[in-house]
Amino acid sequence: MHGKMWGVLFLLVIGLAMWAPQPGAAQEKLSVQRVAGVLESFAALDARTAWVLTGDALLLTEDGGETWHTMTPPPLQTHAHRAAAFIDAQTGWTAHAFPDDPGVVVFAATSDGGRHWHVERRRLLDAHDPAAFIDQLSLFWLDRSHGWLMLRQRTSSNFDLGALFRTQDGGLSWQRVDAPGGQPVRFTTPLTGWTVGGPNGSALYRTDDGGISWRVQLLPCSEDAAGALPRHTLPHFRAGGRHGVVGVFINHEEGQRQEWCATEDGGATWTRLDVAPPAMEIDFGWRLDAAANALLRTPDQGHTWRAVLAGEERPTITAAAVTRAANTRTARLTGHGFDMCELTGEENLRRWIEASPYRAVNLYIGGALRACRNRLLDAELLEWLTRQGWTFIPTWVGPQAPCTNFREKFDFNPVIAFSQGRAEAEKAIESARRLGLTEADGSGTVIYYDLEAYNGQDPACVEAARAFVAGWVQRLHESNNQAGLYAHACSPPIAEYATLPTPPDAVWFAAWNRPSFNPNVTVWDISPNCLPPTLWTRQQRIYQYTGGHPETWGGVTLPIDSNALDGIVADLRGVVQPKTSVIVREPELSPRFEERTACEDGWHRFTNVRGYPTYLAASQPLGQTIPPLNYGIWRPALPVTGVYRVEALIASHGKVEWPCRDETLQPDTSQARYIVHHYGGATTTVHDQLPLNDVWLRLGSYPFVAGEEGFVYLDAAVADHPRLVSFSAMRFILEIEGLFTETVYLPLIAR
Repeated sequence: MHGKMWGVLFLLVIGLAMWAPQPGAAQEKLSVQRVAGVLESFAALDARTAWVLTGDALLLTEDGGETWHTMTPPPLQTHAHRAAAFIDAQTGWTAHAFPDDPGVVVFAATSDGGRHWHVERRRLLDAHDPAAFIDQLSLFWLDRSHGWLMLRQRTSSNFDLGALFRTQDGGLSWQRVDAPGGQPVRFTTPLTGWTVGGPNGSALYRTDDGGISWRVQLLPCSEDAAGALPRHTLPHFRAGGRHGVVGVFINHEEGQRQEWCATEDGGATWTRLDVAPPAMEIDFGWRLDAAANALLRTPDQGHTWRAVLAGEERPTITAAAVTRAANTRTARLTGHGFDMCELTGEENLRRWIEASPYRAVNLYIGGALRACRNRLLDAELLEWLTRQGWTFIPTWVGPQAPCTNFREKFDFNPVIAFSQGRAEAEKAIESARRLGLTEADGSGTVIYYDLEAYNGQDPACVEAARAFVAGWVQRLHESNNQAGLYAHACSPPIAEYATLPTPPDAVWFAAWNRPSFNPNVTVWDISPNCLPPTLWTRQQRIYQYTGGHPETWGGVTLPIDSNALDGIVADLRGVVQPKTSVIVREPELSPRFEERTACEDGWHRFTNVRGYPTYLAASQPLGQTIPPLNYGIWRPALPVTGVYRVEALIASHGKVEWPCRDETLQPDTSQARYIVHHYGGATTTVHDQLPLNDVWLRLGSYPFVAGEEGFVYLDAAVADHPRLVSFSAMRFILEIEGLFTETVYLPLIAR
């Protein structure tokens, strides 16, 4: 059907309904309720109305999740990339893109709550355009006339590319406009809208011309990131578009925190919030828990959440298997890994390896097109991460194919491209050597080259890329390293590089067909037209099956791509010895915690992020204590004598309602007085616990003898009474083993 006729019908399905309807899936009420597949996305229209897109259905509730009915459009298929948008319970759209038909989007529209749908197929991009190879799409409609469709291009996490289209006539026509990235958009008027762009969502963008142009919106809640790379969420606006809030996640060496900003003038100005906004301002008090595969709703402004819809239960995750290679710093890993543009800090990764299924993390070690500074990446950090149990996927991001629009490209001439590939390998080897990934002579590791999608129908471009990769492989092999290649699985087929005289030792291919982590994905779940099962069969594969999305493990949210591995990784366990770490899960309390006397004794208990008890004590004024004084002691059993770094876990909580005492406990003290009893004496150090949430607080490094002689003491007498004091886990990490010298230098502690 021609575009003009489709536009007329699209307007009719939304407004006049003067067309022959096509039945959708029959509506049926579902009990609360587990449904098939993964809950991929959702949107709340108000506190009681929300839709959810699952593996094979589109569901709607109008009673707060008590009952759901199906409104599935005919084109919805499990192997398609899908998105949905509604402006009310009756009026909505879906968009579908199919991997075997690049550049084509199938739209469906309903004006009667999904009882009937009108379906139309549109070609928006040329089939050979790299932008047509999308693996995520998002849809936003402001009203019955104005809509936007974002097609996110399949790339590594180093890049964020997308094609944005808008309609101003209810779908009569679609116009391609500018896109600062490939993330979803949200509009408050036909002209004013928002999106996130840059590495890891590091920038918030605003448009005032419907998406034709965008500019960076600076926010006060991300000004003190102190070199850390922030990740912005899309703003949430109330009806009318004047009041809105936006969140910013800031990852740093000690953990992660979230800041909030608000606007009262439609985003012209923003102010920083001292506390998180009420849950009703964020998706009307609904949220999707991807780890639990459940949609949650809060009846009390976020104090409690309950599941109102759940997808299939997650199958048991098989433990990762690692086989180290002899005389090398590599291993063969069968398991799960992730990649992200800016490597996060040691504490965040410690919590992920304890709570998540991932055992490999990508490292962008350099290259002219590396988008993120990776300021934390150094040899010392890699030693710490190795001790935690991580393996690595070192990656180099240099020039791209000559038929692309990247600012750095290698040459069309295969002879020149070959030499350029060798030169990039030389630089990558030196970077890996500085990071301690190789031996002193630059040998013994694996490095993957990030080669993004390009027009596989351009023979000259394909030959230039093959020559470049051949040069990359040759130089790495000359240095006794293994050569890896990251590339689009099908554009052109990664099998093109298997016929080189010396092909890459391992391939890391991108083909996104899952919304988030999936334990069932294997490296063999790929079309044989792109990668036949006869190639790279000896644990030589990494499969990037989903693109940029946030995942939360151990209380830390990171923007990642997910990967299934049966392939080669860098593994430093043979050269980095594990450090001794002792964790005391909970303190010895006085008075002892008893459930029946907790209120009288001044104790409150809950569970921390590690799954162990945390205790809160009602504080007493410093210097005016009345017995009994609440206190706790952490006494570790240390295996060897040496200098230990001492860290206290500060568990996350807000104000605590204590009904049995008819009072509300204030948040953590800013004057927690820890006394570390170590070899040769005791040191008192005062710390502000108020801004810390589920992070380890460093108390300093101190000498201890082996055994149980040393301990840490904390009581509930504070200068900022009535704020409370929290007692959670304590960690002792061996830094220097052996006897002490005559003089021991302890760190200076801010008081």
